[in-house]
Amino acid sequence: RVISKAAPNVSAFEFCGSATVEELVVYAQSGITHKWYASATSTTPLANNVILNSGIYYVSKVHYGCESLRSAVQVTIKDLPNSPTGASNQSFAEGSTVSNLITYPNHVVWYNSPNDAKSNTNQIVSTMPLVNGTTYYGVTIGTNGCASLPLAVTVGLTVDNSDFIKKNLKYY
Repeated sequence: RVISKAAPNVSAFEFCGSATVEELVVYAQSGITHKWYASATSTTPLANNVILNSGIYYVSKVHYGCESLRSAVQVTIKDLPNSPTGASNQSFAEGSTVSNLITYPNHVVWYNSPNDAKSNTNQIVSTMPLVNGTTYYGVTIGTNGCASLPLAVTVGLTVDNSDFIKKNLKYY
C-alpha cells in the first residue's frame, strides 16, 4: 500500500465554555484515525480527557499504521454568558404560558431538559401553556452565540378564582 503522508485538512474549532480533546472530532473515511498534539514537535499525543484552551493544536492522521505530517488547527473556547436568575419555584394561574416565567434578564430561551438547553435543541415556544409540576430550563444567549448554564424553574399552577363570588356561597 502507498499511504499519503500529507497533513490532514482540518477546519478550526469553536466551543462554548469548555472542551476536551475528545471533542475535536474529524470525520474521515473508515480506517483513518487522528492524533492531537500540543505542539508541532511533541512526541506524545494528547489524551482524550485533556481540557483545551484557546490556541493552536496540531493534528495528524493515521492510516494503516502510517502517521502523516501535522496540520495546525485553531481552537477557540468562548466564554459563557451569565445564567438567568429567578425563583426556582414559581406559581401561576391556569392558562399561563412560558412567556409568563419570571427571570432576570427576561429574554430567556426555554427548554424541557438540561440536555436540550445545553445542545440548543427543542426550544419551547413562548406561547406554550405551562404544565403543573413541570421543570423548565432557561438560558441566556450571549453576543458570541453561546448559551449560559440553565436556570431550572418548577411551575405550580393554581385554579383561577376571579369569578368566585363570596356572597353566592351556600353552606350547610
